[in-house]
Amino acid sequence: MKVVSLMGVVAAALLATGEVGSAQPAGDPVISAYREYTAAMDHHDPAASEAAAAGALTASEARDGGGKMTAVLALNLASIMMDRNEKAQAIAPARRAYELAHAGARGIDELMARLLLGEAELSANPKGDESFLISALAAADQRTDLDDYAYPAALVLKEAALTTQNWKAMQIAGLAAQHHLGGQGDAKTLALVQAMKTQAIGLIGQHEDEKADPVLMKALRLILPLAPESADADTISDGEILYSEVAVLRAGEEARRQSEGLFAPPERQYRLPPLFQRPQLPRVLPLCQVKVSAWPMPTYPPSMLTRGGVGAVGLRLVVTHQGVVSSAKVLAVFPEGEFRQSVQSPAVRWRVTDLNAGKQPCEMASNDVFQIVKFSFAPPPR
Repeated sequence: MKVVSLMGVVAAALLATGEVGSAQPAGDPVISAYREYTAAMDHHDPAASEAAAAGALTASEARDGGGKMTAVLALNLASIMMDRNEKAQAIAPARRAYELAHAGARGIDELMARLLLGEAELSANPKGDESFLISALAAADQRTDLDDYAYPAALVLKEAALTTQNWKAMQIAGLAAQHHLGGQGDAKTLALVQAMKTQAIGLIGQHEDEKADPVLMKALRLILPLAPESADADTISDGEILYSEVAVLRAGEEARRQSEGLFAPPERQYRLPPLFQRPQLPRVLPLCQVKVSAWPMPTYPPSMLTRGGVGAVGLRLVVTHQGVVSSAKVLAVFPEGEFRQSVQSPAVRWRVTDLNAGKQPCEMASNDVFQIVKFSFAPPPR
């Protein structure tokens, strides 16, 4: 949260400029408003915090213009507004902070202000110019003390790039998010894989799938331990959903290459980490390795076939002890749309077959047998 991290900066700057201390006259409007702000923060009152922060900035502007604490207080107000999802309102104080920092104002980090201004502007207008924020993120990559500002800025750049289909910006957003993400444990792994997926989408959009492929494979290996077999047919973990999204993205790209006749070399043919390596529930017998099939097969949507559309769908199948598929749930689709409808058609019946053919005792029942359905077509003859 930017506001918490910035409070120390504001307090330090106030001390450095002599704004806090016995020499201050009683009833100083800047200090009074700032103390109201800190009190509201201590009481977890966001609305009162914003009002007091705005009051402190107004008082500072009236008393000192762009001097003393105005730049820091402007940055503080913009940070509060961003945390309260008031993106458009945050632009004015963020721009004021950046302009003063750029002019040499004391107590404020110019790059911090650049990141916040770029995030605010692109949040309010995702179709706007992305170059200002991209340049700020490039500068921030040389530092490790701006993660609270650079990481959310990277996420905003990702959403804007998706809107404008600026795939280079998408790649940059993914790399920046990887560099600046915080947290620890499973949450950090999930965020890292999301950022790697963003980077890969950017590379694929630039037709650099040779570079995207190792990124996706590494992401799959990282997320695999967080996609365990579930004991509950109705429970799907965040790890399993993300695993499915990354796997489907890779399968969809492979379908495109196949359909265009751009066949990958043998070492790059579509593959996933074997599903039997996923964390499994304890069993008396090992889980059977199965082959999934459907009859009738999902139909290729005519409109997608006409447009040359390809893609993939990730399914989670619930299988009974008798080997019957009792339900099939779509976890991920690339691209979203008609392929989902095709796979979910009531006419499609999914089946599983034991690859051991009964040669070794094993357990068929599982709440989440994962299967990818690829939609591709034969390339035209050359």
